Amino acid sequence: MKVEAYKEITVYHAHSGFGMYQIGESNGEAWESLYDLEVAIGVLFLPLAEALNDEAYIAAGVEDITGKIYGGDPDYLYARLDQSPDGLEIGYFGINKIEVDNEQYTI
Repeated sequence: MKVEAYKEITVYHAHSGFGMYQIGESNGEAWESLYDLEVAIGVLFLPLAEALNDEAYIAAGVEDITGKIYGGDPDYLYARLDQSPDGLEIGYFGINKIEVDNEQYTI
């Protein structure tokens, strides 16, 4: 039996440049609950739409990358704040809804 599950994916600058992004590897296992997966990720992040209006994310350089991802946008798109030697930087990731066999998700 197939069930709906959620899986994290990386989103990063495309090698070709031109302000585009691409989807990388899927990270980890499929999760039964979107909320549980978000909690497990455990980093400082916001849905992209919210990050675009948040002062800390704006100061760090958040961009609206919607529609700029080769292969299409993930079902849920997030911005995260990453600490670097130069201060806070923006990173992006997504979560896609997928269908898996009932035994293949993490509870």
